[in-house]
Amino acid sequence: MKKIKITESITSRDESLTKFLRETSKYPLLTTEEEISLSRKARQGDLKARDRIVLSNARFLVSIAKKYLYTGLSLMDLISEGQFGLIDAVNRFDETRGFKLITFAVWHIRQHIHRYIYAQQRFIRLPANQIIIGSRVNRLTQDLEQVLERYPTQMEVLESCELTFAQIKDCATNPNTVLSIDRITNNENGGRLIDVIEDKNVSNTDYILDLESNQINLNRLFTILPPRQMKIVQHFFGTNGFSHLTLEEIADVVGLSKERTRQIKDDGMKRLSAAVISTGLLRNY
Repeated sequence: MKKIKITESITSRDESLTKFLRETSKYPLLTTEEEISLSRKARQGDLKARDRIVLSNARFLVSIAKKYLYTGLSLMDLISEGQFGLIDAVNRFDETRGFKLITFAVWHIRQHIHRYIYAQQRFIRLPANQIIIGSRVNRLTQDLEQVLERYPTQMEVLESCELTFAQIKDCATNPNTVLSIDRITNNENGGRLIDVIEDKNVSNTDYILDLESNQINLNRLFTILPPRQMKIVQHFFGTNGFSHLTLEEIADVVGLSKERTRQIKDDGMKRLSAAVISTGLLRNY
């Protein structure tokens, strides 16, 4: 089996990571006989045997963890979570089935790393199977983007894997990360993300000014109507502080029949429409 050489040049400058690599490099890969013997002891509760297996396979753990550096998480954190998966694999490993421990452990290591990544990057927790699917889709999307030299479509991703279209679509609609509102978005002036996010609790100034302007223009339009006709129209639409009333109720207020009130209202609407067209007022109303 090809040995993987681990040097400090591929790690971060974190002191704990350097120490971890230095310590684990002292443990050579296990032979098949050693792995079988230690696995049996570990299954019987021998913690020293379990730890020896973990340390001897640490180089593989580092190799797997490095593939997730694109998430922005530290390599040491990824390795630490991967170790839980490796320990889990050691506890579950059956050496009588004829395959190497690391072959069995890869899935467990990746599962623990996937869970950790999404726990760090999401406020909404997803089931473990969705986390794994999401990671697969993200990795495949990145690979296709390099090959195609553009962002792949969902159908292109679908053709390159065994997932269903619904699973790929779910990955696309579920946000993968949570960004800090204090994140610097402009290095030149130090602008932060919070500076460009709309505050829903603050009124839209332009919208308010438009409403005020249109209200002024609406009041001007009403002045072209006789007082009684103005009152009927304003009551019908419930504008300018007049309560909204039905034609029958308006008729009682002005002392006219319902039909006559309707005629006056319709005539007033025609006058207002003609004034709007001729003056251009309320174009944004």
